[in-house]
Amino acid sequence: MARTGGRNMWIAVPATTVSLAVVAALVWLALPMVPVAWDWVGQTLRDATLRAQETGDEEPVAGSLDLDALDCRDLYPENLWAELTWTADVSLAQDHSPPPTAAAGLAEEVSADVAVTCTWTRGAGGSIVTTLAEVDGDAETVVQDALRAEGFSCNVREGVLDCARLTGRVREEHTLSGRLWLVSLESGWQPAGYGDRLDAWLFG
Repeated sequence: MARTGGRNMWIAVPATTVSLAVVAALVWLALPMVPVAWDWVGQTLRDATLRAQETGDEEPVAGSLDLDALDCRDLYPENLWAELTWTADVSLAQDHSPPPTAAAGLAEEVSADVAVTCTWTRGAGGSIVTTLAEVDGDAETVVQDALRAEGFSCNVREGVLDCARLTGRVREEHTLSGRLWLVSLESGWQPAGYGDRLDAWLFG
């Protein structure tokens, strides 16, 4: 009788071991590309955002914010939040730290009541600190004078004060609308249009 052919265990076991070793080696070689892939996703989201057309139909959200129970998520439009959270090796800390500004004593002078401070830290280097606070009703002149004295460029548009200064790789931005004061400090990490996108979302 003819014998039915079967697997030769002396061949099958080493072959399986070699196959598993090859797969493990490929996985190990691919690991360094994981951060690159995350960066690519973040870049894709950013590019999509910049290509999107401004509709102008969305109402500013600042008037509907509950300052007593504000969360960092409330400060950001969907696309900017996605871009930040998809950044490789990023962490977010939320607290009530004073506004990050080069103008020493300014927060105390305008009686800033911090609603939330969001600190983003990127593993590859760089950080962004953004604070939203409520201030005195007559704070505009005080803020503008103090920031101009520190070399900031300021302008007022439709009752909203915007001031900004770029020093090396550090960009500091201020927006004051009514009694709401938005301050951002971007150190070594400056997402495209970060301050403008926050302003548009919060104040229109």
